[in-house]
This record gives sequence, structure tokens and C-alpha cells, in this order.
Amino acid sequence: MPRLSDTMTEGVVEKWLKAEGDVVARGEPIAEIETDKVTVELEAPADGRLLRLLAAEGDEVAPGGVLALVGPEGAELGETPDAGGPPVIEVRPVVAAPARPTEIVARSRVCATPLARRLAAATGVGLASVGAGSGPNGRILRHDVERAARG
Repeated sequence: MPRLSDTMTEGVVEKWLKAEGDVVARGEPIAEIETDKVTVELEAPADGRLLRLLAAEGDEVAPGGVLALVGPEGAELGETPDAGGPPVIEVRPVVAAPARPTEIVARSRVCATPLARRLAAATGVGLASVGAGSGPNGRILRHDVERAARG
């Protein structure tokens, strides 16, 4: 679980976007994490297969907690590099605690809510073409994508 603010004591796994056994690519969203201030997409730390979900939807997890295990294609749980098996990677993002929550927005490629991202993908609207959103700090919201889709 990434630490998303100095005051964060826990995050909630709002929704898993991938299931156990799914193939994932590094940087691909695999879950939505909700805190008291923001909902963010958690990205896969490496290419491979999602071997085990250690937190269920609705579970509260402290910052630094392990949410899932990702391993290379063909990896099995219980294999270790010492036993000759491929390594398994814990989905434990390392995110430095920002001084202010707005710094998270400044570091993202395109700041949009998870719902806005899904709607943009479904309608074929490029988030970059939407421009600054109407949400806090220019975050793109659902109605920004709907307006861009209408032309």
C-alpha cells in the first residue's frame, strides 16, 4: 500500500481491476485504492502474472502493506530463487510521502479519476485532448470526458 499523504493511516482496496492468474504489464492499473482524500489506481510493478491477491475488495491496509504477488510467466507460489524457481515480486509500491497531497497531482501524467479514465477508454476520447479538468488542481472528471466526447 503506497503512502499517499503524511496523515494517511490506511487505504482501502476499492476495486481490483485484475484477477488472480491474469497477465499484467508493468505500469498497467491493477487496483483502485481509496484514502480519506483521494482514489488512485495502483500500477503493476513488473511484467508477469498476478499470482495472489492478499487483500480483498473493501480491506483496509496500512501503508507499506503487501497487496498482491506478481511473478513471471510460469511462476508458482512457493518457488524461491534459492530453490531454482523464478522470483516473485510483492506489489508494495514505494511512494515517498509528499509534503502536500497536491504534489501527487503534479507528478502524474494525466490527472483523472478512475471513472473518467474508464469512460475515456470506452468512448475513445484521449485524456490529453480533454485539457485541464474541472476538478481540484485540474483533475479530469467524468463530465469533462462526456463534454469532450460530445465535441
